[in-house]
Amino acid sequence: EGLLEDFDEILETDPGVRLIIIDTLQRIRGIDAAPTNASQYSKDDDVLSKLKAYADDHNIAILVVHHNRKLKDKENPLNEVLGSTAMSGVPDMILKLNKDRTRIDGEFLSVGRDSPQWKMILRFENYQWHVTDTISEEQLAKESIPEILYTIATFIKGMGVWEGTMTQLMEAVGEKNMSSSAL
Repeated sequence: EGLLEDFDEILETDPGVRLIIIDTLQRIRGIDAAPTNASQYSKDDDVLSKLKAYADDHNIAILVVHHNRKLKDKENPLNEVLGSTAMSGVPDMILKLNKDRTRIDGEFLSVGRDSPQWKMILRFENYQWHVTDTISEEQLAKESIPEILYTIATFIKGMGVWEGTMTQLMEAVGEKNMSSSAL
């Protein structure tokens, strides 16, 4: 309770503050929260919307640290954000760090409403992150296209023209790991 009033005091004391970091979201949950019988989406939307409105009204950035789900989703990395879809729908930008505990390499992904998407490949050495590669929005879009579509495009380009059902096309290109309805 009173979190936003605490922010007001901070900004009055130091009007040069441009960034507030909340580590972690769980530490402020329940503060001025939606009713306890509300859905998880409503609760997530409530707290994040209040923070976003405050940031917009005061022309500052609020960075909220949160956690990922344990299960990975290569199709849509935002599905890995723990919580309801409000967790990735309300903020203007999601910055997501993925690193397996047993490896020194990780990925830092940026997905934003009004900014290009990008990914950095990072290496954690001597207690510091080092950027080893940067992947642009165009490269990420290309990576998201399933390999089977390239295989089919190459096949049809080589044939000139092709007619048949999806099942027949998949047999013709040798695809055995995917159903025709999934494709």
